[in-house]
Amino acid sequence: MKEGSEHLLWMACIRSLDLSGEKIKSETLTMLDQNLASNDIDELILSESNIELRELNLLVKTMRWNLRILNLSSNCIGEKGAEYLSRNQTWTNLQTLNLFENYIGDKGVEYLTNNKTWNNLQTLNLYFNNIGDKGAEFLSSNQTWNNLQTLNLSSNKIGDKGFEYLSNNQTWTSLQTLDLSFNNIGDKGAEYLSNNQTWTNLQTLNLSENNIGEKGAEYLSNNQTWTNLRTMRLH
Repeated sequence: MKEGSEHLLWMACIRSLDLSGEKIKSETLTMLDQNLASNDIDELILSESNIELRELNLLVKTMRWNLRILNLSSNCIGEKGAEYLSRNQTWTNLQTLNLFENYIGDKGVEYLTNNKTWNNLQTLNLYFNNIGDKGAEFLSSNQTWNNLQTLNLSSNKIGDKGFEYLSNNQTWTSLQTLDLSFNNIGDKGAEYLSNNQTWTNLQTLNLSENNIGEKGAEYLSNNQTWTNLRTMRLH
């Protein structure tokens, strides 16, 4: 087999790209799109890549891959980056979106929840994104992610009111893991959360490092919906 043919065969086998820590430029994305356009790339990892808005917009608009996993953690894309992401209309198979440490804020959450394409999303990581009660309200009103199984909202700024919004969500019937650790939740927030009647498949609930006391624990223990719950962390 000729060297050129071996190269093409090797390229054709690529399904996952990990460019973590690499400075992503427009030329890089264009080259990848041209050389791997026919590949079924389903996983793209761009964590700590200092991706800028221009490149993020190019990724969303021109890349022809129907991604299943996208990791953009630790890029600080902000709310504008979240807006660009939300415009995507091609990732119909997207199952995992990792936006850990991107500071998208409440407005960024609003943009993401307006996306109508990612109806197969199963895992959403919004850890450390400066999300408050308003962002929780936007999340709770989402009606597209009915396959969501894992939601990480740890290390944000969600308070009791945000918990009330989240508890009223009626879409995430498949939710199994919810991480709300390191927020600003007290007994009242726990009471709100305990009123949830939708998350019948919930198995793991992390509420550690909040301000929930004995009364809040009592409220949570009275929930009659989470019959599949196996792990609850309060401290």
